[in-house]
Amino acid sequence: MLTNLKYFIKQGGKNIVSHKMMSFASVCIMAASFMLLGLFAAVGLNVNAFMDKLGDSCEINVYIKADAAGRSISDIEGDLKNIDGVSEVRFYSREDRLNKVTEEVYGKDGYAFSNDTNPLRDSYILIISDLSESEKISKEASEIAGVEEVIQNQDIISSIDVMTKAIKNIGIWIMLIFLLLAVFITSNTIKLGMVSHGEEIKIMKIVGATDGFIRAPFVIQGMLLGILGAIPASIAVSACYGVVINKVSAMVPSNIISFVSLGDTAMIVIPMFFAVGIIVGIIGSYTAAGRYFK
Repeated sequence: MLTNLKYFIKQGGKNIVSHKMMSFASVCIMAASFMLLGLFAAVGLNVNAFMDKLGDSCEINVYIKADAAGRSISDIEGDLKNIDGVSEVRFYSREDRLNKVTEEVYGKDGYAFSNDTNPLRDSYILIISDLSESEKISKEASEIAGVEEVIQNQDIISSIDVMTKAIKNIGIWIMLIFLLLAVFITSNTIKLGMVSHGEEIKIMKIVGATDGFIRAPFVIQGMLLGILGAIPASIAVSACYGVVINKVSAMVPSNIISFVSLGDTAMIVIPMFFAVGIIVGIIGSYTAAGRYFK
């Protein structure tokens, strides 16, 4: 078994060397495909991380009526806490909100309103853990007696969701096109090798070699082409991702945007490159062999 494996690997390597140009084209197409795959995978990982972070800090503002419909603040707070999906409830009195607005907008010595009037309302901030539940929670909060208005960032959430789906869909189609092109070129590279070894294959069949034994070196060839395509893609994507996150992190504070670390991204993307490369190589070799043995 070990002897056969060594033979298959040796012959697969020879096939690559004997058709350098086609092999080089296969590796380049695979590398380009994997780079695109890595690009969209990295974007997807960071978008998902951003959505999780946004979900962890997602807030819904609940404003209380002036008369609160005859209900106490504690009663309203209890009802808000009982809503499924609400992880925390924070109360802000109209005085607290006025002080905050005055200090942030007009400075410590400024005052926004004359005659000591305060047009602001008592409010609660609801912290939720799941963005997809924000609309449902907002609806339930608005139905509580004493609540005047509920404001939530559903438009922002919807926009991010649409953008995420668009990125994923575009990425999937582009990657599929390149991967199909990689399978096609790999298949033709291996078929060219089979044609050049036509006489040898005929002799092997005459002496009783099975199709599986004849096919094995070409399957190894396809797998090797996939691995060779994954290597430069892994290096390029890791290097580019590292540069990008370092540059952007230096310009933008981490509390505004934070990236998935290079190590975490590489642990997902690089094994994916090699797995997809091997699969593409196997598909290409089986496609070529199937057409050749017909």
